[in-house]
Amino acid sequence: MNDDTDPVAIDLPIGVERPSNGCRVVSAGGEIDAHTAPRLRERIHEVLAEQGIHHLVIDLSGATFLDSSALGVLVGALKRMRELDGRFDIVLPTAPLPRILGITWLDLCLGLQRTRAEALSASV
Repeated sequence: MNDDTDPVAIDLPIGVERPSNGCRVVSAGGEIDAHTAPRLRERIHEVLAEQGIHHLVIDLSGATFLDSSALGVLVGALKRMRELDGRFDIVLPTAPLPRILGITWLDLCLGLQRTRAEALSASV
């Protein structure tokens, strides 16, 4: 399928920002599910392939839904940042995503932040 008509590319907007040399912010909005999570995983892998990344922020403030595939992507990113002795933060909207992470107990191991500024305020 042509990338211009790929529904996954249209349905999951992903951006990458570089607030500092060792920090990257990957933002994703909309529904992150079995169809779109692989694209997010791929983008995170690309970012972490860069040398010297010690802080990764996943900004999900524009996300409306996460399924188990999305949770798997987040846990995978956490594991990779731990291997790199880095910091991993997730920015969440007020609802309903924090509840999903609470039900799965992932809120206890993922660095959850209310705002991007909070996530960026601390460094490794």
